[in-house]
Amino acid sequence: MLPGLIRGLYLTGSVALGDFRSHCSDVDFVAVSEHRPERAELEGLARVHGVVVARHPHFHFDGTHLTWSDLRAGPGVCAPAPFAHEGCFHPSGTFAIDPVTWHELVGHGLPLRGPALAGKRVWADKAVLRAWTLRNLIEYWGPWATRLREGPSVWDGDHALVCWGVLGVSRLHYTLTTGCIASKTGAGQYALGAFKQSDRIVSEALRLRADPTLASHYADLSERRADVVDFVASVMDSGLRVGAV
Repeated sequence: MLPGLIRGLYLTGSVALGDFRSHCSDVDFVAVSEHRPERAELEGLARVHGVVVARHPHFHFDGTHLTWSDLRAGPGVCAPAPFAHEGCFHPSGTFAIDPVTWHELVGHGLPLRGPALAGKRVWADKAVLRAWTLRNLIEYWGPWATRLREGPSVWDGDHALVCWGVLGVSRLHYTLTTGCIASKTGAGQYALGAFKQSDRIVSEALRLRADPTLASHYADLSERRADVVDFVASVMDSGLRVGAV
């Protein structure tokens, strides 16, 4: 349908990090071309992504279409690019154009097509990754915790929010501390050691990610939500101190 356009296709995210869970994981990718797709190519990409969604309705194939020059230059100067997210194709946007994507490619990217990235010059800068992580902790997770604290009780039963909050901030803290990228499960295991006073809510998040059919650590879901809020606030405070060093 689009012969020669996609010269490299690399998996990132949970698949590349060895943490794919069929009940909750997306399949993340970076597709690489020699040039930004033109109008007819964008229409072809939209059709291709539509076919993928139709054939695999239970998984989201989320990712962005970049060029080799984008990979060399880094996310800070990368122009908006075509991307797919939650079953929809978009001709332009900034989805996944951030230091995490580039560092995952460098350290963990799995090639499905094209050369191994070890043979290509791909941007990486741990100082920029650290600064981006700290900013994300402040600008995204602070308001997120406030919404959860003040939100309706219907959130109590949302298992995804437990994993997203507990494992999400744990990943950021891990990166601020080590300069490396962790999977959600890896970040949870890290948090069990780093935040021992919160092992109950961390264990609950790990349970939900591994197998939500197992018995919960909580009989009272409102207590679970309170523990998520307290954990996110605690990890944020610690992360801000680590990031200030």
